[in-house]
Amino acid sequence: MKIKVENVSKNFIKDKEQLEVLKDLSITFESGKLYVIVGKSGAGKSTFLKCLAALNKVDVGNISFDDVEINKLNDKEISKFRNEKIGIVFQEYNLLEFLNTYENVALPLVINGKYNLEDDELKKKVDDLLEFVDLGDRSKHYPKELSGGEQQRIAIARALINDPDVILADEPTGSIDKENSNNILKLLKKISKEKCVIIVTHDDNVLKYADEFYNLKSGSLEKYESKN
Repeated sequence: MKIKVENVSKNFIKDKEQLEVLKDLSITFESGKLYVIVGKSGAGKSTFLKCLAALNKVDVGNISFDDVEINKLNDKEISKFRNEKIGIVFQEYNLLEFLNTYENVALPLVINGKYNLEDDELKKKVDDLLEFVDLGDRSKHYPKELSGGEQQRIAIARALINDPDVILADEPTGSIDKENSNNILKLLKKISKEKCVIIVTHDDNVLKYADEFYNLKSGSLEKYESKN
């Protein structure tokens, strides 16, 4: 998978004034690498990630996943593409409190109609992912019974359930302690061996795990040398 961002600009209107958040931004991402984008609060990191996830449409420019130009897809096509190709990890986990671990991880495949919760194939997929994130013994636990680090690993398993090509992570260590943060980053690094992983963050600790890292400033990306 190769993601090409070409001359992308994104503006917002605030107090009747136009704010230029992304400015003629170009970059290429590819599978097998972990990318980290840092920047001050309000620099546009989350906006950029939402554009990559096709949650926000760009005003100018183009974003393509291999040969698919996502800006040319209609809403239905975008939803299908996102569901199949992109896994998203949020800072606040976004787990449903009334579902247990197994149900939270399985949910994307149940929603799109591929399985029901009792399917043996789905159970194996979920069990394998829970083992991968080292939480095989937590399948019946509810979010309130899990630590922040455990909840984030569950969120990562959920992002992987569709076997996406790309993982987009928005401040994945922002709500957990340093020890759990390192465990999450090691897990994302492991995932990046086969997939494209893009993290936006203000946490400098993330940089040592990056294959490439960038600073988002004044709407543009500046590349830095890897800290590995």
